[in-house]
Amino acid sequence: MFKKNKDLFKFIGIIALVILLLVGLFVFYGGYFANIIYNTLLYGKYNTMFISEIVIILFALLVISIRKLWPEIKFKKESFLKGIKRGMPVLVIALIMLIVNGGELLIDRHLNIPNFISLIIASISIGIAEEFIFRGWLQNEVMKRYGNNKNGAIITILLSGLLFGLFHLVNVFSVKIYLQALCK
Repeated sequence: MFKKNKDLFKFIGIIALVILLLVGLFVFYGGYFANIIYNTLLYGKYNTMFISEIVIILFALLVISIRKLWPEIKFKKESFLKGIKRGMPVLVIALIMLIVNGGELLIDRHLNIPNFISLIIASISIGIAEEFIFRGWLQNEVMKRYGNNKNGAIITILLSGLLFGLFHLVNVFSVKIYLQALCK
């Protein structure tokens, strides 16, 4: 019986040490990460971009709900690797955007953890907003009007692609303005 009690006390001691270690790590690193998150939310360079993207997401969700487009969004079950391969062009573009904006932070000497985290959060929110607008709303709206057949699919691809391109025409002007300011 003493052997069982000794094992029980040893087990309780190990559990207590693990809990103390975790609490210590949580307090130390938790405070550190909380400080980073606090500084990111207050002082991150891309916070206004993130907030505007959240507004766009909410608007797109509202329109999708009002137009009753939810049943039209189809979910396909496929493997994770197939999904990554399918989304690779978007990942490459997002990586390029992250490198370019990170380079801007380096050039302007504003590269710090809060700005970098706000850049990542803004980049992710931009992708989500564009998916809701162009694939969740616009593509389904056009497909609803022109049908789900071959001709309707071609019209849907052309129209949503054209509007997607026009939407991103703003990026060309912002890059031009940035390059002009850089050359001065």
